[in-house]
Amino acid sequence: MSAFFSAFASPHEKAVDLTELRSLFVPDAIILAMADGVTKQYDLESFIEPRQAH
Repeated sequence: MSAFFSAFASPHEKAVDLTELRSLFVPDAIILAMADGVTKQYDLESFIEPRQAH
């Protein structure tokens, strides 16, 4: 469970195990994020992309 929730922490906080992260979602997962009243939609790879930089 902690691995799942760590995926949603700020990418600047802690390195995420990307292999483990991919294993937590089905390949066609859709992730929705809401900030400042705007909803953004990500597929799994676009969600992982900013986390790869760290």
